[in-house]
Amino acid sequence: MKTHGFTLIELLVALALLAIVTSIAVPGFTQLIQRQRLDSARLQLMGALMLTRQQAVTRGYSITLACVNGDWKNGWAMFVDGNGNGAPDAGEPLLRRFPALADDLRLSGNQPVGRYIRYTPDGQARLPSGAFQAGTLTLCHESADIAGSQLTLSIGGRVRQEPAGNACR
Repeated sequence: MKTHGFTLIELLVALALLAIVTSIAVPGFTQLIQRQRLDSARLQLMGALMLTRQQAVTRGYSITLACVNGDWKNGWAMFVDGNGNGAPDAGEPLLRRFPALADDLRLSGNQPVGRYIRYTPDGQARLPSGAFQAGTLTLCHESADIAGSQLTLSIGGRVRQEPAGNACR
């Protein structure tokens, strides 16, 4: 008599193998998702900075990219900065708002870029006083195992990216 199917022992062995493979794969997959989330935020910020610069040149106005509610983690907004104060005021058109970062990511800027980055119509980043605005934004993951990134704003308004190294620790 020929039967079709599996014995209980065969099913238990298959289940044990599946559990072992899953326990090995899940931590690596989680770290992959975390790295992708960090990369996505870095690319979004780079794109926002390039778009802000491009809009300032195209429109012929100073355009500002400012953090929302005093923290870059809350997202950022791009607007026409008519009075040059680095904050969106009544009557200044909001061009675009970018979403907040994931809970496991941190973004901070040093003093010159701590609250905003302001591009002038010539494509340079300048403070309202007219001084060049150069600084570094640091994007980190809460896990020390995942390397963060630093985006450095040059005197000419261009942004360069590099690994954050010890800046995220």
